[in-house]
This record gives sequence, structure tokens and C-alpha cells, in this order.
Amino acid sequence: MARLLLFATLRDKYGVREVRLNWSGGPLKRFVEEASRKLGGDFYREVYRDGRLRDDRIIMIDGRNVKDIKRRGVDEPYVPPEGTVAVFPPLAGG
Repeated sequence: MARLLLFATLRDKYGVREVRLNWSGGPLKRFVEEASRKLGGDFYREVYRDGRLRDDRIIMIDGRNVKDIKRRGVDEPYVPPEGTVAVFPPLAGG
């Protein structure tokens, strides 16, 4: 079972800290689509815009930033069956 962790304003917006998904492993995009079925279709737009990962979010798979994974030449990051995806909204304050 994979986990999706939401932080800050995303946690407030969706009213949950964690979503568990029956997941056999696959691309991050498919994982987010699956999570959207539980959270509502607008969740997909929290992570992807125009089919591309949003630059204004921090998205981690098992503690690794997706931006670092993509820099290594991976087009679509893989979420393992027991993986944890964390999504952080833009941070503000000071």
C-alpha cells in the first residue's frame, strides 16, 4: 500500500494528512490520477499543469525530490508499490 502525504495548505484544503492507495507501482502521473479519484479531480491540478509537473510545488518520492530525479534524465518518476509521495505547496512567510 502506497501513501500520499499532504502538507500545509493542501492538508487544510483536502482535510487529510495522508491518503493510502492500493498501488502496484508505476509512473507518478498515474499515482496522482489515482489519488485524484479519492480526493477530487482538482487534486491532479495541484501537481500537474498542462500535463507537466508544476514548478511551484515540492514533490518527493520516498524522500527524494522529483526535480532531482528528473535531472538525472528520468522523464516520469516511478512510485514503487510501497512508496510514499509527499506534496508541499509553495511556501511563504518570513
